[in-house]
Amino acid sequence: MGGGKSRSRASRAAASLLSKAIAHRLEIQQGDPVMRTSYRFIADGEPVLLATSFEPLALTRGTPIENLEGGSTPRGVPRMDTIGVHITHVGEDVTGRAARPCEAETLVVPSDCRFWSLSAPTTSVTIRWETADIVVWSERYVLSYRLPIPGRGLSPDGSSR
Repeated sequence: MGGGKSRSRASRAAASLLSKAIAHRLEIQQGDPVMRTSYRFIADGEPVLLATSFEPLALTRGTPIENLEGGSTPRGVPRMDTIGVHITHVGEDVTGRAARPCEAETLVVPSDCRFWSLSAPTTSVTIRWETADIVVWSERYVLSYRLPIPGRGLSPDGSSR
């Protein structure tokens, strides 16, 4: 998210029912309960990115990590390790699309702008445990990826050899 000096985020989590599209991405049934967490990321006082994460409550309900933002549990991959689900893959599918009116209003951008839209599935060996939708104004940011090539100068943990 740019080179801004100050960064923050606001989040809101609630149990909700699943749409057909999200159910398909999570490989579960439409209507199954999920924990939906919505984020708005701020850099230098300006909203810059929206993200919505969906996790099947069948995996996390009643565990210390049921609420993505709750308590002192770790974030990301180590969070799922705490309940014995070991993540093996994360990904991002990037497309371009027009901004939805509510997104343009929330990010304070022109209503006719284009967004980068990222669909981000996360899986373990046997299950898809999360999917996320992320949007960012394509006029403001470049999406840039650096992927290490195994055996070419970095050890498996990402450190230099």
